[in-house]
Amino acid sequence: MNRALTQVATRLRQKPEAVTAAEIIPAIRSTSDANGFAKYIIDIIDPREQVRVAELILGLVPENEAAAVALGFALLDLQEHERAMEVALRAKRLFPNSKKVLEMVLQVYSPYNYFDFNQALATRLREVDAHTARGAMYLARLYALKGNRPRALAALAEAEAALTAKFERNRIAMTRRDVEEGGDVLKSWP
Repeated sequence: MNRALTQVATRLRQKPEAVTAAEIIPAIRSTSDANGFAKYIIDIIDPREQVRVAELILGLVPENEAAAVALGFALLDLQEHERAMEVALRAKRLFPNSKKVLEMVLQVYSPYNYFDFNQALATRLREVDAHTARGAMYLARLYALKGNRPRALAALAEAEAALTAKFERNRIAMTRRDVEEGGDVLKSWP
């Protein structure tokens, strides 16, 4: 991020409601600035402010992946599911190979009974992000929710084979326990 945008970001962290579009817009001078700022806002401000700032960024750079993901997750946090679905589908059209977008779309659509759609997304995530277990984990949970225990366990075995981090091993163990014991697989949803 450039110096002006870093100053805006610092003010945004201290008092988000005081930062206006008139300050943010001129400070974003490039797509790189917009990306960096969008990633920054995800961690520092509440969901309402994330929505406001992400929409400003998308107004300047409509095809900004980081802002679309931030907006989708913020809308989900605010329980604005219909808007989150719209944002998720638009982001999926613009960034069909983005693992962040695919995960955001899966999160938005996971509470709904769109099994085929979610299965296709999880399969795509597994292809795009083969070095982690995320896609296989989503598939395992989807199969478990559908009552297909053998496929859920097979997907968990695939996830275990793709392990790269300890937290993923723990998440897989929790999901395996839920599948085997008939527990609530959504509580360990990524």
